Amino acid sequence: MLAAAGFRPAPAMTPEAKKQLALLPPLRLRMQPQRIGNAPEVAYAYADPVVGRGVLYGGPDEFARFQQLALQQRLADQHAAATEMQRVSDFGWGWGPRLWLPEPNRGRA
Repeated sequence: MLAAAGFRPAPAMTPEAKKQLALLPPLRLRMQPQRIGNAPEVAYAYADPVVGRGVLYGGPDEFARFQQLALQQRLADQHAAATEMQRVSDFGWGWGPRLWLPEPNRGRA
């Protein structure tokens, strides 16, 4: 999802980059204040020592896009869960009526 939001990969190829990667908490998105010239900037880094063997970097725009994508994913997951609950209840599992079972034998022979 980070790549879809525009975060850029920076693989750790040199010993120094690998050392820096080891200092970051793995698999966590972290805000890092930076200074570019005289202007303060904010960057976001996600250290992936296993799959990407590097860091995904992005700025405020990429982070905002990531938050938007994460919200869309949560809403889609909630919709899928609600749809599944409705589908299951339509078949009579749980609280709904048991439509496919015959009526119980109420004193009839």
